[in-house]
Amino acid sequence: MRFIKIVIILFVFISNLAAAGVSPTPYFSIDKIRISDNTGYVYIKPTAPISKLNSTCEKADLLALSNNYDLFHLLYSAADSGKQIKVWLSTDADDCLGGYQKIRLIEVDF
Repeated sequence: MRFIKIVIILFVFISNLAAAGVSPTPYFSIDKIRISDNTGYVYIKPTAPISKLNSTCEKADLLALSNNYDLFHLLYSAADSGKQIKVWLSTDADDCLGGYQKIRLIEVDF
């Protein structure tokens, strides 16, 4: 019974993500993090290229999020300790930051 509840919860969670216009990347390690003082955006360079999941964003070599994003410190901590992360990128039309694919959700593999 507990297994069925977990499956249903995961199904609802994934369905909500799909409806919210996001798509997940595979797990990856972070090579570099750049923070722009001008824009307040955080640019993340994965160790390996990430597929372009939002066709309306101009650039795919870096991923972006605002440094005001609540989980920025978790992301930075994960990068500092070499943990693998998975991110969900916005797939909504023109929902980009500085032309880069926008991160909407972060998962750290502890």
